[in-house]
Amino acid sequence: MTNRKLNRMLEGIVIGLTIPTFALGAAMTASEYSAAKDRASAEYKAAKAQCEGMSGNAKDVCMAEAKAVETKAKANAEAQYKNTEKARQDARHRGGEG
Repeated sequence: MTNRKLNRMLEGIVIGLTIPTFALGAAMTASEYSAAKDRASAEYKAAKAQCEGMSGNAKDVCMAEAKAVETKAKANAEAQYKNTEKARQDARHRGGEG
C-alpha cells in the first residue's frame, strides 16, 4: 500500500470518528465514551497492521500517523464525554478537534 493511499485511509478514519462525535454537540454517556475509545483502539490496530509491510522511514511515518489518529480520536471522545471547556482545550492541545 502506498503512503498516499494509507494517508487517505487515515484521514477517512479521523473524519469517520470525529464527525459523528461532534455533530451531536452534546455530552456522551459513559458507554458511548467507552465505545469511542474502543473504536479508536481498533482503528489504530488496523492502521498499524497496514504499516507492517513497509520498512524504513515509510514505516516510521505510517506508525506515527496511525498513533496520531488514535490519540486525536481518544482526545475528542474524552472532550465530548467531559463536556467542559478545559477538556475541549486539552483535546485541541493533544491534536483533537475539541
